[in-house]
Amino acid sequence: MSTLLNLAHGIESVRNLPSPKYYRFLRKWDVEDKLKECWNNLIDMTGFSKSDEENAKEFIKCVDWNMLNFIDPLILQLISEVTNAPVTNAPVTDAPVTDAPVTDAPVTDAPVTDAPTNPCTMCMVTPPTSNPAGTDFTSVEQGTAGKCKETLVTCKRTDDLTCNKVSIQTSTGVLIDAADTKEASALLLCQNDGTYSFGTITNIGQLSCVYEECASCTSCDISKLTLPMPVAGANFLNLDSTTADGCKQTSVTCERTDSQRCGTVAVVGSNGPIMGNLASTVDGNTVTVSLTCQADGTYSSGSLNNINQLDCLYETCAVPNLCAECDINAISLANLPTGAIFNPTDIPSGNCKVTDASCARNDGKLCAQIITTVDTLIGQWRFYGYSSDAGHAYLFCGENGLYDIGAPSAIVTSITCEYINCI
Repeated sequence: MSTLLNLAHGIESVRNLPSPKYYRFLRKWDVEDKLKECWNNLIDMTGFSKSDEENAKEFIKCVDWNMLNFIDPLILQLISEVTNAPVTNAPVTDAPVTDAPVTDAPVTDAPVTDAPTNPCTMCMVTPPTSNPAGTDFTSVEQGTAGKCKETLVTCKRTDDLTCNKVSIQTSTGVLIDAADTKEASALLLCQNDGTYSFGTITNIGQLSCVYEECASCTSCDISKLTLPMPVAGANFLNLDSTTADGCKQTSVTCERTDSQRCGTVAVVGSNGPIMGNLASTVDGNTVTVSLTCQADGTYSSGSLNNINQLDCLYETCAVPNLCAECDINAISLANLPTGAIFNPTDIPSGNCKVTDASCARNDGKLCAQIITTVDTLIGQWRFYGYSSDAGHAYLFCGENGLYDIGAPSAIVTSITCEYINCI
C-alpha cells in the first residue's frame, strides 16, 4: 500500500510544481486527470483488497502506455517506484495494442425504427382514492389486440346493502347512475389522445364511486317510523323476528289494556300519499299485523310499500256488559249417545243472557225420561223431561260473565244428558 500512497503523493507534488513543462504536458494529454481517473478506478474495483504489486499493476494497466512517452520523467520515476521495475518508453508487449475497430457488433448512425405506439391503446384508469366500507372498485380491460382499448369499470357493494342510487363520477360529470341496485358499470373507450371517454364525456380522469341511501332487508328500524300517539287504556307493541330468507320481520299490535271492547280495532299504515288498514278485528280489543323489511330498508305489508307511519284505530269502544258475554261452549259436556244432541238456545231477557241448555233427540225417538244434570261449584242439579224428545235446563249469565243456575255462587262447570227408554 505504501508504494501506491507514494504514487498518490507524487501526483499531488507534480500537480503543485509551477513548471511550464508540466503544464505543457498537462494541456496536451491531461496527464493529471488520467492518473486520478485510474487511481479512482483502482479504489472502486479492488478496494485495495489485493497486494501492493497487484494494485500497482492494475493502475499501470489503466494508464495508456503510449501516453507514457509524453509523461514528465518525474511521474515515470513514481510509476517505476510503484512497480519496482524500470519504466521505459517502450510499449507493453503483453498484448499488442492496435487501432483496429471493435468488431463485436457494427455501429451505425441509422436511427432506431421501433414501430410507433397507438395512443388509443395506452389509456390508464385512475381509480378512486378510497372506497367506503363494504364497497369495491374494479376495472377490466375488454379490448382486442389491434383495436383501441376498452375498459369496463364497476362500482359495487360487497355487503348486503342495496342503494337507492349508485353512480360512477369523474371531475367532468356523472358517467352513469343506476337506481335500486348494488352496483353500476361503465365501458370506457380509449381515444387517440390517450384519454378515456364515455358517451359525451371526454378526457376522463380520476373516477369516484357514489352510493346513496343504502340499506338492506335486515336494516329496517321500527323506531324510525312515525308511531301511534299514546292512548289512555291502550298500548302499541312491536316484536322483531327473522324470516326464512334472513330478512327482518316486525309484528305490531294495537290493543286495549282496559276492559273496553271495540266495534273495530285496526292497524293503519301510510307511506305518505297512500293510507290503508293493514289489519283489523271486529268486536274485540286487539289486532296484530306483520311488517316485512324489504331490500331497500323499508317496511311493507300486503300491497302497501315504503311504510313510514303507523296508527292504531279504536272505534266504538265501551266496557262490555258481562252478563251478555257468557259462552256455553266453555262448559264441559259429556259424550252423547247416537241420535242424541245438546241443543242450547239463547232466550231474550233484558240485557243479560239466559240460555236453554237442552238435551234432545234428533232421530225422531221419544224417551220416557230425559235427565239433564248440571254440575256447579256448590252442588249438582237435575232437570227432568218426561215422554219427550228433549229435557231442558235453564242457565243464567251472571255479571261475572259465567253461567249459573240462578244463584251467583252456583257457577256451572259441566252438563250431562241421560236418555231413558227411548223408542
